[in-house]
Amino acid sequence: MPTTTKRVQYVLGTLSDEDLDWLVAIGQRQSIPPKTNLIESGAPTDAIYLILEGQFAVMTDAHGGHPIAYLASGDVAGEISFMDAAPPSATVQAIEPSLVVSIPKNELASRLHYDICFAARFYEAMAVLLSVRLRATLKQVERPAMIPVEPDISRYNLEMADKWELGNVRYDWLLRRLRHEAFQTL
Repeated sequence: MPTTTKRVQYVLGTLSDEDLDWLVAIGQRQSIPPKTNLIESGAPTDAIYLILEGQFAVMTDAHGGHPIAYLASGDVAGEISFMDAAPPSATVQAIEPSLVVSIPKNELASRLHYDICFAARFYEAMAVLLSVRLRATLKQVERPAMIPVEPDISRYNLEMADKWELGNVRYDWLLRRLRHEAFQTL
């Protein structure tokens, strides 16, 4: 089964430490069992999701419910509907036990409205995230099978590469923090 790279790394590398603390504070950890829809095509969603563990299949009705892509640890789901306010165009379903952090859209929208510096960092990160995903999708179309396409970090400018590396560190920190909080609540 294909896996994806940690696309959220650029997001985490672009946001500040305070931004991440806020996201963790408002985010809700959710365990998602296999065959459970995280997002359903056409149905409004109230969150965007940072995938911490597990894998998800992305499916559309046009492809008969067959996966057209996969999301895994480090990916983001639901961001497109947040950006354009249209209902999701695909269903995102867990294919193994998974762990996500759901970020409520209404709280995120409120913070983006009153904190212009956060908004600038967030929208920059989303633009690059969607750009990386689109480039990977276009490369995928050229391949005969669903072979994962890793971003070529060497093609990034120095600032983007630095953010990517900082995102790696922050992603590991985020996982440790959330796992520690889960252990504390047992």
